[in-house]
Amino acid sequence: MKTKSLFIILSFFLWTSCAPTSNNQNTESSNPTAKQTNDRSSQHSTHPETSNQRPETSDPTANQTNGRSSQHPTHQESNNKQAATSKHGIKYTLPSSWKTTTEEFKATDLKGKTISIQTSYQDSKDQSTIDMTFHPGEKGKSIYAYKLKKMGKNMKRIIINNKEAIQTTELLKTDGKGHQLKNPTKRITVSLLTPKGEIDFVLNANNQAAENTFNDFISKIEF
Repeated sequence: MKTKSLFIILSFFLWTSCAPTSNNQNTESSNPTAKQTNDRSSQHSTHPETSNQRPETSDPTANQTNGRSSQHPTHQESNNKQAATSKHGIKYTLPSSWKTTTEEFKATDLKGKTISIQTSYQDSKDQSTIDMTFHPGEKGKSIYAYKLKKMGKNMKRIIINNKEAIQTTELLKTDGKGHQLKNPTKRITVSLLTPKGEIDFVLNANNQAAENTFNDFISKIEF
């Protein structure tokens, strides 16, 4: 009888000791779910970092746009001529290096009638000088006709855009006061007849570059 009672007590003791173990196992078995939830929440927290990095991808495009706009040169930087001028019956475009040194100067006769209009330029590259003299009306036509009749060895007829002109070439060895020049100056005069009169373009230079610029200017005159 005592043996049976002892067996019952021992069985009860074993049963009570096993119950907490099963609860602990149930508790521990639920922990992985919690861990997964925590892991997911920790993974979601990384998304703000990703979203913060996305705007950076637009910066290179902005930099490229700014770079393109700064690379466009203005038209004035690439332009090597001044604006076209229509005057005295012709249209011409001065080289950008020709700077006006004397504005239009009008000479008149005793009756106050204009007999000539002169403008002077200087090439800022080589300091050569260019004079433009216009003789209006019948007086100008008479001057051109006289040059055609004169036609010395240093004169020749040239064609500018299907229009006849006269070119005179001289080598100046003395200045206006008769003093010997250290470097002789070449003078080229191109005379044009227009519906409004006669025009002389006169170049004074001592280098080929100035002569080339002058010839290029003359060849592009329009009537």
